[in-house]
Amino acid sequence: MDDVSIRKPTLEEFHAAMARHGVGALWEAQAAEAARKRPADRAMHWKWRDLQTLIDMTASVVSTEEAERRVLMLQNPAHDHTGRGGTATPNLTANLQILLPGEKARPHRHTIHALRFVMEGSGATTVVDGKKCPMEPGDMILTPAWTWHEHVHEGTGRMIWFDGLDAPFRRSMDAADFEPGPVHDLPETASDASFAAVGLVPDGVSKPKDYSPVFRYPWASARAALAHSPAADDGLRTLRYVNPATGASAMSVIDCFLYGVPKGPTRPRRSSANAVCVVAEGSGHSSIGEHTIEWEKHDVFTVPHDQWASHAATSKDATLFVMTDRDLMARLGLLNDAIQ
Repeated sequence: MDDVSIRKPTLEEFHAAMARHGVGALWEAQAAEAARKRPADRAMHWKWRDLQTLIDMTASVVSTEEAERRVLMLQNPAHDHTGRGGTATPNLTANLQILLPGEKARPHRHTIHALRFVMEGSGATTVVDGKKCPMEPGDMILTPAWTWHEHVHEGTGRMIWFDGLDAPFRRSMDAADFEPGPVHDLPETASDASFAAVGLVPDGVSKPKDYSPVFRYPWASARAALAHSPAADDGLRTLRYVNPATGASAMSVIDCFLYGVPKGPTRPRRSSANAVCVVAEGSGHSSIGEHTIEWEKHDVFTVPHDQWASHAATSKDATLFVMTDRDLMARLGLLNDAIQ
């Protein structure tokens, strides 16, 4: 028989009791999540002609002595989970970095994978684990997790490059460690020239890591390879940046491609992976979900996961550099692709 003398707790008492013991109610958490309004994840487009004004302002008001790196973050409010403005996609950060003649960006390393895609200027060098990587327009340069890297500009004119990082993913896993210079305990690295012949890799190199032993992927070589790549039935040419020692993505988590875009449009494609596109050359337009983006050289735009996307060129040699989290999705068993 029920004891009618036992008083039913109030809702406030119930919440207080849960809080004391580190317990929460799933049904309340689900209701709060359903009620929380977030901006729809749509394709973001950062136009180069708009960004140039901010780049000019940044170069004039912020020095490399004041900032670890002179970097502008490209932010999507749909992914503002910390109140700091958001990231480009759920797992990827997209930035623009500026380095002026005579400047240096001091060495450091971190557990976050990063890459550089050079947009403007020449004469600078990125040093990765002691290996010098000249920076020329269109070059992709890797600074993999826990590799020492610094930037030195001994040329003339400003340098601007796209920074792509897996920072949101690493931070969500509480795995974003950082160490400032000075450099120490440099590992042995093989010369990039030893990987220059197709199908040949040096024997006796230390066991393969989850990133490429080649840190610089020159634009001239990549562009020539793209021109000779077979086209899909819709005319799209695709080239993947890989680790020559394993054939896998150049860095774990991040997977990068070049798209040679036809006059098109290409057949719509959809993926559970997210992508950030940098217009390497030419102009065109992309239909992404319900939106259309008109792009030109140096523009940056995103292709959110699970949205149909097709591309078409409006100029000769329209080329996109594409950074994705495909490798992360594949490793987690979450990668799904479709073509209409």
